[in-house]
Amino acid sequence: MRVGVNLRRLRGEKGWTQEEAGARCEMLMQQFQRIESGQVNLTLTTVARLLSGFGIDAVALFAPVLGTPEEPSSDS
Repeated sequence: MRVGVNLRRLRGEKGWTQEEAGARCEMLMQQFQRIESGQVNLTLTTVARLLSGFGIDAVALFAPVLGTPEEPSSDS
């Protein structure tokens, strides 16, 4: 789910639709939707396409999402 949440955030920051994000990542919109919703396991090829399409490094794609059990919120 971490990748999906990060993709949704990054896509929103760029103002892209899922269709545009998929095209920039050289994949069908439906494949991008499944990745963003956490319905598929990622291959290295897919990760490479995402990194290239968004112009980011792996740290941005796999960064912990605030408020998840892996990353405590600042309320503690």
